[in-house]
Amino acid sequence: MEPIISPWAIYFLGFANDLNIIVGIALTIAIVILVIFVIVWAVIECDDKEKQEAKEKELTETRKYIVRTFYIIAIIIFLYVAVPSKQTIISMIVAKNITISNLTKAVDIGKEVKNAVKNDIIEIIKAITNQESKKE
Repeated sequence: MEPIISPWAIYFLGFANDLNIIVGIALTIAIVILVIFVIVWAVIECDDKEKQEAKEKELTETRKYIVRTFYIIAIIIFLYVAVPSKQTIISMIVAKNITISNLTKAVDIGKEVKNAVKNDIIEIIKAITNQESKKE
């Protein structure tokens, strides 16, 4: 018998929000690193003009790190947007599994349960009224 919901979906559902939090923290750290690189680059850039030629290599290295950090931030933002939240995963599972045939089956089962409960209540009422009539 095939399960209605994949166990992998339930597993992923368990850590989807945690994954979003981790990606958000990574994004914050990457932005802080980028700010530090930009500050270092600005300090090197604004330093004495005579020393500028000697610090060209430092500027080039800092620019490389800034560009790499931008790429990392772009990847992290993509992951932050692409990883669905727990509520989105639940909605996707529900949308996949709710079909007309499943709804028809649920309605039929609901009617059967309702009729069974109704018959049980009627039997209980009859049993109570029979006991009361026997006492009199």
